Amino acid sequence: MSKKKDTGKKIQRYSLIVYSKNDLNMLLSENIKRYAYILHDRDIKNINRKRYSYKILKQLSKIKLCTYRLLKKAHYHLFISFVSPRRYKWLDTWKLTNKTEENIMCEPVKDFDALMLYFLHRNDLKEHQYNLSDIQSNFEIYDVDNNESVEHLDTFEKIHSIVNKKYSWFDLFKNNPKLIFSSGSLKTVYNLLNDEQNHINYENMLNKNEEIIKKQNQLVVDIENLIKKGK
Repeated sequence: MSKKKDTGKKIQRYSLIVYSKNDLNMLLSENIKRYAYILHDRDIKNINRKRYSYKILKQLSKIKLCTYRLLKKAHYHLFISFVSPRRYKWLDTWKLTNKTEENIMCEPVKDFDALMLYFLHRNDLKEHQYNLSDIQSNFEIYDVDNNESVEHLDTFEKIHSIVNKKYSWFDLFKNNPKLIFSSGSLKTVYNLLNDEQNHINYENMLNKNEEIIKKQNQLVVDIENLIKKGK
């Protein structure tokens, strides 16, 4: 028995499929914290792919005019993160006050990394491979091909805000050592802290050297002035 979706639960991040640029612009005018979208205009229809090699499918996706019947209708994949979470059925309510040109599909985002892979089709090499530069966003998208993820950016920002108001980072980790000092991260944490301390020591050394040089220069000036007065 399939589980029913909890339509009353509030969710902050959604993924949408939009067919009209005007509809897309209307959605982007909402109270959104972050957004990212990409135009898919080279997607191949669900044909019997076993009949075609990857090379042929790739060539078909490039020749748009000659393969129009094999291409899906152009559409946008849109990621949005609202400032405040919204209920699952928010789009139905939104459509009542916004006249859309075409149908819009929406679902909550469970895995941001997987969504970005789908944006570029890195999860299916037989699909047309889009470029990272094809994604339009109001925040920096991580490099999918190098696995640089920002999946927990929103959560980290919330933690950062709470800690800065109520604690110090030192107290937080001191009272909850399991948050950071796991066996897998202990060496990394040490290396980061050690490098940072070395950098601080180096900066302090440079500052001290600058102070010494200034004093030496001033001493030279004072001696020259004394010599001039003696003459």
